[in-house]
Amino acid sequence: MLLLLVVSLLVTCSRAEDKEIAVPRLTDISAAETFINSAEVVIIGFFEADEGLGYNEFMEAVKEVTILPAALCSEKEVWAKYSINSDTISIFRKADLHQENLEPTKVQNLDKEKVFRFFTINNVRYITEYNQVSAVGLFQSKVKVHLVLFANRGSDNYSELKERVGILAPRYAGKMLFVLINGKDQTNARALGYFNLKSSDLPRVGLYDAATDKTWLMEPGEISAERVQSFCDSFLSGELQELEQYKGAGRDKDTESASLKKNQATKKEKMKTFTLLVLCAVLTACMSTGVVDFAADPAADPAADPAADPAADAADAADAAAPADSSSSSSSSSSSESDSTSDSASDSASDSASDSASDSASDSSSSESNSNSVEATGAPDHVMVKRSLATALLRRHRRAGTPVADLTQVQLESLREVCEPNVACEHMSDTDGIVAAYTTYYGPIPF
Repeated sequence: MLLLLVVSLLVTCSRAEDKEIAVPRLTDISAAETFINSAEVVIIGFFEADEGLGYNEFMEAVKEVTILPAALCSEKEVWAKYSINSDTISIFRKADLHQENLEPTKVQNLDKEKVFRFFTINNVRYITEYNQVSAVGLFQSKVKVHLVLFANRGSDNYSELKERVGILAPRYAGKMLFVLINGKDQTNARALGYFNLKSSDLPRVGLYDAATDKTWLMEPGEISAERVQSFCDSFLSGELQELEQYKGAGRDKDTESASLKKNQATKKEKMKTFTLLVLCAVLTACMSTGVVDFAADPAADPAADPAADPAADAADAADAAAPADSSSSSSSSSSSESDSTSDSASDSASDSASDSASDSASDSSSSESNSNSVEATGAPDHVMVKRSLATALLRRHRRAGTPVADLTQVQLESLREVCEPNVACEHMSDTDGIVAAYTTYYGPIPF
């Protein structure tokens, strides 16, 4: 029994020694360079002594990450080559030509899990599959431009596309990181949405610039190495950015032009409405104060005014005059023919003369009418206005009762602009509404 225990102890120690021996030791710069160039990602533990701080944790984590080659180095000459001053765990990557260091003395409560996480986060390869862990290393890299291949895992050409695009990665080492995103993974839906893509749109190729937070998509079609290379070169040369800037400027110009036209149309409509409101307000004020008198001059000659409408004057006079019998009409007509100097006042005077006129006394009736017109009172019994003015005033009064529901937003805004300089009007509009305020201070609504 004792013999069996000793033998098993020896086997265990032998296996432990084999595991430690499996991690090579780099003795000079040449050996270190050869090792670093042997794979896309390698790990080197720079420990001055095997029992130094972090050594055991390093060895335990190396056993877990079998896909990453690891080595040990205690030679100061090699340390100087790679700027190592104290015990350090380093990862060397070809994809971004980067050396990432972890110094055990600067990590609180260092254990195997923290070292293992350091390995997995910084395992950035020529083409790295995107996930929550690798995303940390990708965005911590100094290379901020990502060439992204979107593909659905399990599709017929998934592996082929990965290999085809991955071949180009060494050409852009230190310039771009190549990233593979699985479109079938629901956790990657946000990444697809950032490019306005869905799983059904795949496969596609895009570019992401973390420095400017901008994205570009390669035109749909075959994803060949030549097209992807041309896409990458156009970005590095600035051609892709210039094209996007040109398109963006065109969109901005169209948007600005449409907005300018809309603003001009709105402004024009407001100015027209505002002008109409001002004119109506002035007209209302003048009429209410008696500054402007729209009554026609009884002594004025209708022929002297080219714009006068004889038919309108006759209609107005007919509306104002009392109905005359047929004999007085004949008498008035005879009087007009005999007296060529008779003016518009003869029509008014004929009212008083028509009561005593007869068919046989047209001359005397005419004379009596002329004398009576001189003795007439100075103020006429009615006001005579031109048809055009009467029509405008009638239309204005008809519109005075326009309900709020019939007014457009532009019309209401125009009323507010008129009312705004008047503090009392503006206050009333806040309490009783703009229509009531305007009507109170400026008269009927002119719409």
